[in-house]
Amino acid sequence: SSDLSCYDAIGLHPYTMPLSPEEGGVAKGLELLKSVTKEQKSEDKQIWYTEVGYPIEYPRNKQVRDERQQACFTIRLYGIAAAHGVTQLQNMYLEDIIYRQDNTKRSFGFLLESGKRREQATALQTMIRLLPDPRKSARIIEENEKGICAYQFKGANGWPIIMAWNAGDGKIDHEFDFKGRKAVLVSMLGKEGQTLEVKKGKVQVSLSEAPVYLVPASKTTVDKLFEGTK
Repeated sequence: SSDLSCYDAIGLHPYTMPLSPEEGGVAKGLELLKSVTKEQKSEDKQIWYTEVGYPIEYPRNKQVRDERQQACFTIRLYGIAAAHGVTQLQNMYLEDIIYRQDNTKRSFGFLLESGKRREQATALQTMIRLLPDPRKSARIIEENEKGICAYQFKGANGWPIIMAWNAGDGKIDHEFDFKGRKAVLVSMLGKEGQTLEVKKGKVQVSLSEAPVYLVPASKTTVDKLFEGTK
């Protein structure tokens, strides 16, 4: 039946590997789903990503480039999903697995057997510190499947935080409108924040494949947010 009234939520598995979430059309897929549910008068249904991930090792050359690209794609997926109204997201898996049916290794894991964290685990920790609930007050600033992606979320301390990256190749300089008088740039892995100059309500940022966060606060205040983070 095409009637969605008997469902509480719509579950999706938006695997795009080895493509990025932008090349794989994650945002377009969500907008298409919204148009379908609107036609069915079921636009109030929650959207859940109940299985997704980007493996470093996977059969048939579907793996991503390396640990850094895995982290970039994972965190970008979280940002896109939140900005487009996904209410729950569950990565597969916390640790790497051996797939029983063909005995192949599938390295989606956030943690290695040694207990060491992959970069995607650190990247997610950084995102959670800055954006405890990115579903709140999400706003799409700019979105281009082969270029700049930028979103604003209500973050820690109520800050309107911009999350941005370049989905294309290399680095690109970009100017953002910025309401705050102070600006700190935090990297995907939460390294020491960099103070940026705000000129006439604008800030200049260099964007690459790894998302960065523009926070309207002082460096001292932002650093305190990451105290105790390893």
